[in-house]
Amino acid sequence: MELQNLFIAKPTLTQKSITSYENLYHRLMETGKFDYPINDTTNKKVIQIIADMPCSANSKQSLLNIAIIIKQVYKKDTELLVKQREIFKKLITEERVVTNDELKGTLPVYADLVNFLDDLFKRGVWQDYIINYLLLHYGVRNMDLNLIVTKDKINKQNKVDNFLLVQSKNILFIRNKYKTAKTYGRKIETIANKDFLYAVKQYGDGFLLGSKDHRISNNMGSVIQDKTLNKIGEGNIFKILVENSTKNGLTKLYANRGTSVSTIVESYSI
Repeated sequence: MELQNLFIAKPTLTQKSITSYENLYHRLMETGKFDYPINDTTNKKVIQIIADMPCSANSKQSLLNIAIIIKQVYKKDTELLVKQREIFKKLITEERVVTNDELKGTLPVYADLVNFLDDLFKRGVWQDYIINYLLLHYGVRNMDLNLIVTKDKINKQNKVDNFLLVQSKNILFIRNKYKTAKTYGRKIETIANKDFLYAVKQYGDGFLLGSKDHRISNNMGSVIQDKTLNKIGEGNIFKILVENSTKNGLTKLYANRGTSVSTIVESYSI
C-alpha cells in the first residue's frame, strides 16, 4: 500500500523509475526484517536492516533512498536517514578506489584499443567497428549506440531517436536519447574520418544494435560488451580514455558524454 501511495504522490515518475522503485522496495521487504511498513519503522531500524544487507555501498544507498522517499511521502522525519546517506556516499567512494586500483593491472592500455579497432576494420567486421569507434572516439554510453544508420535527411528533424546520418563526405552522429539529454540537450557531431565513413556505408541502412531490421529491446549492455576488446565493456573503455586524457581531453570527454569533469574524475579515474 505504501508503495502505491508513493506512486500516487509522484504521478510524473517514468516507467523506468517506477520499476526501479518497485525492485528496491521488494528487496527491502524480502529481508523479512520489517515488522511494520517502512513508514512506520523507526529510522534507526531501517538503517540497521540496510547496513546488514550483503550488497555494495552503492546498492545500500539506493535502498536507503527508497526508504527516504516513502518517509517523505508520509511526512515522517528523515534526518537520521539523510545523515546515513552521506555515510554511504563516502563508502561508495572508498569502494570505487579499491575497485579501480584492482583494475589497473588487468585493463588493456589505450594502444590496445586502437589496434583492436584497426583489426576490426581490416577484417571488415563493420558493426563491431562502428560500435568500438564511437566508444573510443566519443566516450559514449551504451544507450547512445542504440541508433539507426540512414541516408534519409528527413531524420535531421527527428528529435526522438539516435542516428548515424550518412552524407557524401561525412556522417552526422545525432543523439536525442542518452542518459543526460534533459540536461545537455540534443547532440550532433560531424564525423569526417574516411575509414569510419567507409565502414558505415558498408554496413548499410538499419539499426546498429539487434538486427538491421529490429531494434534491440533488452540486454543492450551485454550485446555491446561482447563486441569490445576482451569484453571489457563501455564503462572500462571510458576509464581508459580518462586515464589517457589531458585536461583539454577531459573537457572534450565531458562534452561528448554529457557529464561534468568532476564526475568523470571521481567515477572513472583509475
